[in-house]
Amino acid sequence: MEENLKKEEGITFSDILRVLWKNIILIGLITAVITIIGAVYTFVIVKPTYKASADIIVAVESGSTVDTTGTLRITETVAQTVTTDIVAKQVAENNELSKYTVIGNTSTSSSTTSYIVTITYVDTDKERCVKVVNELADQTIDVFTNDNTLKKYKASLTQVTTPEKASYTSPNKKLYIIISVIGGLVLACIVVFFKEFMSNKFKTKEEVERVSGLNIIGLMPDNKENEKNNVVQFPTNVQQFEPYNKLISSIEYYNMGKSYKSLMFTSSLTNELKSTTVANTAYTLVHNEKKVCIVDLDTRKPRIHRIFKISKKEGIVDYFKGELKLEDIIKTTEQGIDIITAGSDIVNPIVLLKNEKLPELINELKEKYDYVLIDTPPVAGLTDAVLISQYSDAVVFNVAMNQVKKKQAKESIKTLQNAKANILGVNITKAQLSKSEYYSYYYYYGTPDDSNASPEDSVESPDFHDDSETLNKDSNISNE
Repeated sequence: MEENLKKEEGITFSDILRVLWKNIILIGLITAVITIIGAVYTFVIVKPTYKASADIIVAVESGSTVDTTGTLRITETVAQTVTTDIVAKQVAENNELSKYTVIGNTSTSSSTTSYIVTITYVDTDKERCVKVVNELADQTIDVFTNDNTLKKYKASLTQVTTPEKASYTSPNKKLYIIISVIGGLVLACIVVFFKEFMSNKFKTKEEVERVSGLNIIGLMPDNKENEKNNVVQFPTNVQQFEPYNKLISSIEYYNMGKSYKSLMFTSSLTNELKSTTVANTAYTLVHNEKKVCIVDLDTRKPRIHRIFKISKKEGIVDYFKGELKLEDIIKTTEQGIDIITAGSDIVNPIVLLKNEKLPELINELKEKYDYVLIDTPPVAGLTDAVLISQYSDAVVFNVAMNQVKKKQAKESIKTLQNAKANILGVNITKAQLSKSEYYSYYYYYGTPDDSNASPEDSVESPDFHDDSETLNKDSNISNE
């Protein structure tokens, strides 16, 4: 078990597939949003651009002294002149553009074999695009027509192609949409992987099992409404009893041939529904005709008395002071649960927990009750739970999903194991379950190490007292 705790968390291909399927809606939404953004950018924001080209040929008359090299040099000079102020400035003024815009949107190329200069102009206006490229050609020809060099060598420039319309050049709408879809998928997968694998908190019960090295013996669905209102609701129907029956069934499975009557409930941190689990487990056991006593040994921040709306006074602290007898500190609630509250405030709880009378008290209670459920402080940073585990037959360790950090849970479990605590397994709280997962887990999930059990072999829920008046009495109680 300790070896499992030391193993690094490996990510398998099945983990990746599971995470992708689990977040398929999120992936679809992100991909759709990115695709829509890409479409808006392509069809609305980005202006389409057009291009038009005009060709000028450099011709040398027969009998000229200019050789091939000279003609090529003239051709290159013409190509370079198109994008200079001499040509661009006049064309820009004619079309109410800046010369820098004309120069920036104009490109030229020259042929080394046919002595042709190709002028290409790009613009967002189709008609202006054609007009500008033709004017660039005309202005270039005018400049060189008046040049003495061309006259000397009997060379001339002639526009051989005059475009009538511009062609569409960008954006490539189909390519942009494809890139948007692929980009959306990639971004969605990155978001999901960071959300699932880079988090230092538990996301799935498989993670809890792998990191803790323990069996999952209970799984409590999240109830955000009750948590938001700081309320714990006692089970009122079969469906609400089921998570606690599953926990009890797992405990009874480990109880075969042994005597696990005193059960300690703890967690790494506060607010992992430790006291809530104790209260509702006791409530379920009572409805399954078991005699139960809760002992609140979380003397630092006791909550059991608040949950059951009883007085904290005259509790275990007062008993150890010698002020009261055992029968004086046992309080019976309307739910049929006997409770020993924390009692008076105590400066140093460790003194109480090291008292020799504590194991004697727990053993005495085990003689009177079917189960003694002990609520303790969290493990992290405190020694209370470690000391109490020495007097308990077994430990139920709570892990709240999306709340406790993996490292904290591992360290707390290791602390208990080093103290030789008998940890039965992990009870997961605040679990996010879909309807199908809820049905599958609670009705088809076998007892520990019995994952292949058929539905008929699964543990049946004990009979319930169909007393709606009793079930609904005090259904809303303060949360831990």
